[in-house]
Amino acid sequence: MTFSEGNYSVNVFANIENDSDNSDNQKTRNVRIVCGEQNQSQNQTQNNQTGIHNVGIDANYSNSVNGIRIKDLEADTYLSDELSELMCWKKYTISYKTINYGNFSENITFTGMIANYSWTTLKDNLESGDYTLAGSKTINMTFIPGIYNLNISANILEDINLLDNFVSRDVKVIC
Repeated sequence: MTFSEGNYSVNVFANIENDSDNSDNQKTRNVRIVCGEQNQSQNQTQNNQTGIHNVGIDANYSNSVNGIRIKDLEADTYLSDELSELMCWKKYTISYKTINYGNFSENITFTGMIANYSWTTLKDNLESGDYTLAGSKTINMTFIPGIYNLNISANILEDINLLDNFVSRDVKVIC
């Protein structure tokens, strides 16, 4: 099997005999395949050159896990557990910080996904060296109980480093 560079969904389903609740038997993970090798030091070297396009989601964003911050609006608190529990019918704000590491003003397309729900947001003209919180979304947890991947991607044309354009975090919905 051969893959091209791009975004893919990997789905795994466990068929367990005599399992009365199969809602937790499926796991989906969005992945990005990047052709060629690139690491953080290469990225920093390239950023010092002129004329590059590069945005990235800040993995060290405050009060986040893997760069994704979840705020319980009712309790006014951030959920910082590796596997945070989200209650059915409560509202949560999903946020992340995207930085323009390149030398050009960029138009960014953000995509977020959890279970079968997705959203897209656009940010035009993010200046070089600046950051944005665009793409944040308030979500009412109407999903069935289970563990879900929360995936966020930030995309521009001609990005030299796709490795920092995608972040993911697992959450557990309970009712």
